[in-house]
Amino acid sequence: MSNPPQAVRVWPSLASMRTDPGPALAHYALPLDAAGAPYRFAPSSVAVEDAWTVIVPTGGGFPGAWIRMREDDLGADVTGTATLTVGGKRRRRIEVGALSANATLTLSTTGAVAGDWIAVTRLDVGAYTVAFVNGGPAAGTLATMPVSARAFVRCYFDGTNWLLDDSHLML
Repeated sequence: MSNPPQAVRVWPSLASMRTDPGPALAHYALPLDAAGAPYRFAPSSVAVEDAWTVIVPTGGGFPGAWIRMREDDLGADVTGTATLTVGGKRRRRIEVGALSANATLTLSTTGAVAGDWIAVTRLDVGAYTVAFVNGGPAAGTLATMPVSARAFVRCYFDGTNWLLDDSHLML
């Protein structure tokens, strides 16, 4: 038997969500100070509070965390070496002519929760590589986009480290 759908509860602030007890089941919340971002309560989640993407209730109740629901959004274009976060939006592009040297994109764990992903589409066909580096404790290069080729890389977060999910060249 499945649980019935829950209505969205409107909260005055993220702080009020934090100090209230955690609910027993998955619920949805809309805090008025979160720029219209909805949250879903994940029972038994052990995600770490970061005051924006993860809110952990301190008022007792059931264990878990309020997880900010992600949008399929396009962030700022990548123009060279950078650190990417889920808070900076999950989809990125490297436009034609954007690179002037080899680039390293470090995937930061800041604000990331298990199941998050970041994808980069490279349209630039310049003679430069683009390396994707795990910003988690395991570190290391996850993938490298080759020179002079359009490509795509998607990585996902397992709760501790970023891992390669998909990569390919594009026609």
